[in-house]
Amino acid sequence: MYAELKQNNTDLSHPADTNEDWRLVLGEAIAYLTGWQEGSNPIAYAIRSAYIWQNGEQYYFDVTQAPPLCWMLYENIEGEGEDEGEGEGQGEGEGEGESEGQGEGEGEGEGEGEGEGEGEGEGEGEPMIYSIGTRRVTFTDPSRGNREIPTQIYYPSDTAGTDVPLASGIATFPLLVFGHGFQISYTFYDYIFETMIPKGYVVAYPDTGNELFPDHEHFGRDMAFVADILLASREAPGSFFFGRLPDVCAVMGHSMGGGAALLATSYSSNITAALLLAAAETNPSAVGAAAGFGGPALIFSGGKDRVTPPADHQIPMYNALPGTCKYRITVTDGSHCQFSENSTICNIGERTVCLFCSFLNGETHRELVKELTAPWLDWQLKGSAIAGQAYLSALAEETAAGRTSYQGQCP
Repeated sequence: MYAELKQNNTDLSHPADTNEDWRLVLGEAIAYLTGWQEGSNPIAYAIRSAYIWQNGEQYYFDVTQAPPLCWMLYENIEGEGEDEGEGEGQGEGEGEGESEGQGEGEGEGEGEGEGEGEGEGEGEGEPMIYSIGTRRVTFTDPSRGNREIPTQIYYPSDTAGTDVPLASGIATFPLLVFGHGFQISYTFYDYIFETMIPKGYVVAYPDTGNELFPDHEHFGRDMAFVADILLASREAPGSFFFGRLPDVCAVMGHSMGGGAALLATSYSSNITAALLLAAAETNPSAVGAAAGFGGPALIFSGGKDRVTPPADHQIPMYNALPGTCKYRITVTDGSHCQFSENSTICNIGERTVCLFCSFLNGETHRELVKELTAPWLDWQLKGSAIAGQAYLSALAEETAAGRTSYQGQCP
């Protein structure tokens, strides 16, 4: 079948496929992405070429689909067993990025991180360390034509697993709503829930905004709606989170999701804090939304980020925030993509704009984010003065070591 496609359809090959052999290799994908950066190639075609390269290279032309979705992975013709993307976070992210099978692969996302912190912290006087439970819920927003918002939710539990009960007791758990980056699956931000659930937080990832041309306003409204409906459920007897969510909520996000998080603050009065990772300007303007949010905010930037350069994105957001409790932390030698885990498409795009850049190791980068994020959230959402001192001490230490720099304060 593949040989027949290669022989009979050369005139319909992807424009990145320079030798028209129905195989997109790394060099061809990077060359086409470079053309996009230079303004000569459309972004949707560039992303499609990277997607095909990353998932097996061979492809075919589907006359029933419009470009760029007409260039389909060869494995999809007969479902033959190359196994790309089956049951793995990487495959899920790519499938979602093309708006195909949205919400599939739930078991993969659900299984990750289970057992984290299990059985720890039970000694008297020690903070409780929870296991990780997860469930998939699709919310419906009637104000937008019954728009469906599939959402992966992680929460503290006594026993790790899927659809397990919420942790026993009466403790309340602050809510975090996280927005993923452009063409980056929410599964590439597992380190967020793996860090925060054992400490007693609920983390919700709206699984929308996966299109090639996502609607930023809808994505921001999705985040706001998830925050509102989950917080409202704490008042409903019999609901999963009845009586277990306090009246605070932070929106978080990376890149596009960071910008959408700021948009969400203008759509929901329940959002009390914002934490952004290399946030990108959006349409409508995230900078404009920042001007209307007075709550505490923490913005991270990558010192070598060329995808969302701080001067054009995070600095204007920071300057627009009217609140007195705000910080902007720059990760020295940090990139844009290292705020997520192993996003190949993001990394390829970043390399096209900064081919010879040397970035901080990704794991080290994310460890810095976790080191500063966890105490800041405890400070702002749990009112812990001890956590506030831990945050300030860690920030001073990392800055003295040259690993970060920052601006801002919190009276």
